[in-house]
Amino acid sequence: MAGILSRWMALNRAESDLEFRDLNRDLNIRGLRTTALLGILLVVTYVGVLYASGRPFSWWSHEGSVALWDKLLVFLLAGAALVFSTTPAGGSGARVVVAVLCIGAGLTSILDDISRPNTDFSTPWIAIALFVAVGTVSFRPAQAAVLSVSAVLLYVVPVSWAGIAADSGQMIFIMTMASAAFASSTLLYSARLRLFETAAESRRIARERDRAAAALDELEQRKSRFFFGLAHDIRTPLSLMLGPVRDVLSGAAGTVDQQAAHHLAIARDAGVRLNGLVADMLDLSRVEVGELGLELDSYDLRALTESVVLEYQPAAERKELRLEFEAPGEPVATEIDPARIRQVVGNLISNAVKFVPRGGLVRVRAAGDEHWGRVTVADNGPGIPADQQARVFDRYHRVAGSESGGTGIGLSLVAEFVALHGGQVELTSEPGFGCRFDVRLPLSDEPMRPLPSFDNPLSTQISDRTDSSNQAGSTGPHVLIVDDNEHILDYLTTVLSPTCRPIKARDGAEAWKALDEHEFDLVITDVMMPEIDGIELCRRVRNSGRLAGLPVVLLTALDDEESRLAGLAAGADDFLTKPFSSRELLYRVENLIHIRNRIAQKTAVRLGTSELQLEDRHAAFVEQLTSIAEEHLGNAAFGVEWLADEMSLSPRQLQRRVKGALGLTTSAFLRMLRLQTAATLLERQSSVASAASRVGFRDADHFAKLFRQMYGVPPSAYANATACPDATIVFVDVRGFTTFAEERTPDEVADFLQGLFELLTPPVREQGGIVHQLLGDGLMAVFGAPETLPNSGISAIHAVDQMFAAVRRGVLEGHLPETRLGAGVHGGPVRAGLLGPHGRQTFAFTGDAVNVAARIEGLNRQLGTDVLLSETVASRLPANLSARLTDRGVFPIRGRRTTHRLFSLDSAGSNP
Repeated sequence: MAGILSRWMALNRAESDLEFRDLNRDLNIRGLRTTALLGILLVVTYVGVLYASGRPFSWWSHEGSVALWDKLLVFLLAGAALVFSTTPAGGSGARVVVAVLCIGAGLTSILDDISRPNTDFSTPWIAIALFVAVGTVSFRPAQAAVLSVSAVLLYVVPVSWAGIAADSGQMIFIMTMASAAFASSTLLYSARLRLFETAAESRRIARERDRAAAALDELEQRKSRFFFGLAHDIRTPLSLMLGPVRDVLSGAAGTVDQQAAHHLAIARDAGVRLNGLVADMLDLSRVEVGELGLELDSYDLRALTESVVLEYQPAAERKELRLEFEAPGEPVATEIDPARIRQVVGNLISNAVKFVPRGGLVRVRAAGDEHWGRVTVADNGPGIPADQQARVFDRYHRVAGSESGGTGIGLSLVAEFVALHGGQVELTSEPGFGCRFDVRLPLSDEPMRPLPSFDNPLSTQISDRTDSSNQAGSTGPHVLIVDDNEHILDYLTTVLSPTCRPIKARDGAEAWKALDEHEFDLVITDVMMPEIDGIELCRRVRNSGRLAGLPVVLLTALDDEESRLAGLAAGADDFLTKPFSSRELLYRVENLIHIRNRIAQKTAVRLGTSELQLEDRHAAFVEQLTSIAEEHLGNAAFGVEWLADEMSLSPRQLQRRVKGALGLTTSAFLRMLRLQTAATLLERQSSVASAASRVGFRDADHFAKLFRQMYGVPPSAYANATACPDATIVFVDVRGFTTFAEERTPDEVADFLQGLFELLTPPVREQGGIVHQLLGDGLMAVFGAPETLPNSGISAIHAVDQMFAAVRRGVLEGHLPETRLGAGVHGGPVRAGLLGPHGRQTFAFTGDAVNVAARIEGLNRQLGTDVLLSETVASRLPANLSARLTDRGVFPIRGRRTTHRLFSLDSAGSNP
């Protein structure tokens, strides 16, 4: 019942929809005309039939005659209705006029019957008029109900007024007809509304589809215009970069030394590659807007393909790939644009060289048959998954799971260019068994033209490249750099060579092999690589007992939280986002190696079966090896041959067993064991000379040199560091950073922090401190640990002054936005060392002084100061610095039961 009532109310509200109201107005005008014409026709027909039958007529009712007044009245009403339907008000008043016409026709008929006693009442005429009205005009259900009730009253009222008893049969008939008319009208109106709603919904969907299609077309146009404009905007500065660089390299703009020339060659090669990407973007934009034209003529497809293969031969050789070319038969005349087909073949070969693993095969074949010129590029690489093959030619599509990056443009351009030539390109691939691309191009009957000359950017990249691995320094820490991009490897090698000994690996598999065969101090690896990616390589390092403590820096072009979390989960020590600053790279490498080597080995894995996570088959051997070696460490003559004799093995057999169990040579094992034992003696306050003698070193200088190489500090400094020395801790924070970050993009925030830390880090180093942590928008620096630093408080204050001054200059010169710093300085005993589970240790300074310094910095906001010092630091400052202090009183430190007297430092470089 509730549903019926709800539908009834909805039907009566339906015409609040303007479109439905307009539809009904048009229908009602047509219904009004139909009713009027029908009324006129019925009157004329009825009178004509009566006249033909010989019936007499009179204006008023007489015995035996036909009255004309009622027919004339209906005729006039119908005529008036017909005229009204042509007026502007016809649509809105159609229902009223039809209702009046219906009631008027019935009323005249009933009045005529009343005027003639003993005559049957003409209720059928009332029913006919009612059904004509509701059938031709769209009445709302409520209006139809009123009209139906009016039809009943049309019979009852005149009859009762005339004092005539109503006939029950007539009464039942008229009520039945009225109910049927109401029901019919309501059903018709409901059906019409449903049809309208369905049609309206269809039109709405069609409009939305059209709008979406138009919006998509507009988006495609805007995207194409954006790429087109962006490519042009990039090419202008790119030309200004490449031109001068090429002039310098060619000698036209003077001469430079070999190292500078190598740097410039790397920049030029990167510029050439970027120019190629820009050209691809421009071509794709032209294709999308239909503006890419072809310069077709007849050329030898074999010769063109061979020229492209020769260009990529050096790149294949650098990756140790076999790039083979086959061209059976005669020259193949094809109707092509040689520049575009060079791009097609080049993109296919480039993809193959990129994805095929080292030592693989790429085979290129150019030939012709009766219908087509054909180029085939096949390889034995990893192949493409079956569910991805249908989309490889889609724009911007990259194969899922691919770790080699890419824009998703290359294969799309291949398909577009081949289609523009009227050709076809097909992919055949089985995962694990490589790919095969078949390109078919239309033949030509015209004489072949000689191939035009093209610039070969790859040749310049090869000709100026030197083997940068040979330029590596002969001293310094060993750094393994891993990247599948030869240019990045060359650049990293050049940057690290002055201070490190870099070794290159071209993918994760090669890196893992190098880690198994050589000792390294640090690994720098790209994240996205084929086979073993950077994340997996890092995970393997952390899960390896021998390598677990090796620092790993990840290079990534994806500066997003997900990538960083994946790297952290794998155990990465640091991240660098491409493009990166060479200074930043050197700082981070130096920090990781310098800090870890100072104390890390002291708390690192000891030689022993319980902590090395040895395989069961090695445990007993290592336990015996260590036990025998420890018995003879004090004897300077004890060496590899003596140890081999004690183990009942030849020196070669012992070397192989030690290498297999520990990953070390026998001499390295003995040296490590001696130095670790010496470190333990130094921790127990043994003198340096005594410790050296007790582990078999006759030469104290030689002992100190080896000890420093292993622990990063001299033996004396190591002994001091383990005694929890007093150090000065500085916490520096950016004021209002949260508000600043909310108003800027993540890239802008990252650029700001990068610029800020590059200004804050040098003062700390110049004053002998260590930048221990970069904490979001802050920095923690330590002075006087792990190596003792005389007057560490003075050094800390000087560093704070220089940091504030550097930021002030950066703001004034426009390098930084408006920036305010706060600093807290406190001193006390700290402990330096590695914390964390095996394989996941982090170098850290621990002690109450670290926490208090951070809490003191937080009080700057409360006191309206820039720099706050604890009394511990202030009491040790000389007079010239003490004069700049203002006693701020005693304050409780959050989370501490004790209070501290605090001093503000005036004119600390001053905030800008």
